[in-house]
Amino acid sequence: MERIAVIASMILLLAIGGIFAINGQREERTDQNGPVRVGMLMIGSREDSSWNESHWEGIQAAAQKLNLSIDCRENLSAEECSQVLDDMVNSGCSIIISTSIDFQDAIVQAAARHPSIYFFQATGTQDGPNLISYMGRMYQMRYLAGIVAGKQSHSGEIGYVTTEAIPEVIRGIDAFALGVRKVNPAARVYVQYTETWSDDEVAQQKTEELLAEHPAIDIIGMHIDTYGPLQVAERHGIHAIGCNVDERERYASAFLTAPIWNWSIFYQEYVREALNNKFEGGSYLVGADSGIVALAPLRFRHEVSLDGLLRSEQRPDGGRCV
Repeated sequence: MERIAVIASMILLLAIGGIFAINGQREERTDQNGPVRVGMLMIGSREDSSWNESHWEGIQAAAQKLNLSIDCRENLSAEECSQVLDDMVNSGCSIIISTSIDFQDAIVQAAARHPSIYFFQATGTQDGPNLISYMGRMYQMRYLAGIVAGKQSHSGEIGYVTTEAIPEVIRGIDAFALGVRKVNPAARVYVQYTETWSDDEVAQQKTEELLAEHPAIDIIGMHIDTYGPLQVAERHGIHAIGCNVDERERYASAFLTAPIWNWSIFYQEYVREALNNKFEGGSYLVGADSGIVALAPLRFRHEVSLDGLLRSEQRPDGGRCV
């Protein structure tokens, strides 16, 4: 019996030692060997107050938690992407993040060439053993934003400025219009396309054209990576629904709310998995229950409760919003 007890004790000690060894290895990767290098590729600026900035803020929050060093390359073209990816690999990046679908082909090829490096492709359509694609169900928040616009419009005429008629954009328009009609059945939503995501001058011009064609519009929604429509709304003294980030401070008189991203939640979870060698390639489409898609705090002319909207309204796909 004593021999059995000794053997059992040795097994227990070995198991405990193994646990500490594993934990020690995980800590070593993120702390003892210094910061882990992470590359991030952007088609625009990390200070665009929109899509790219939301990702930059997300990875910065993850960097503080996980001891990361971020190599961010901004304003890239698709033609430059392959060379930049090689530079990042050669400089020691073990994780590389792309925030634009325009870079997907180069990312897929790089992932095949470098199986030991983890690749993240936002809004992507492909995945692999060391590659994930990810996006959020932002149409859920656009639906709630449509409710806000419908409740706040006096004229019942609402504008919506967006980029091009791709599935993601059409889905957002439909969700926004459903939200408007939920609370204001007689309201009309007028859509204006810019055919560009981030050209601020074009966005302002197209917003002005929309208002000239429909002068009764008193609220403008938007799905675009520039705050041009918010600038026009301020000039005309009307209200606007922002996009991607909370712009309450910059556009205090026009801003009502905005569908916004909390990418820090996503990056902390999946970068940690990469650091701990638990990364699994795949495609991820996250919703309101994740906290990654959200609605900015409301600024109303009339009293309306955000909590009430979230509790009582249904998502367009039939599920709960929270």
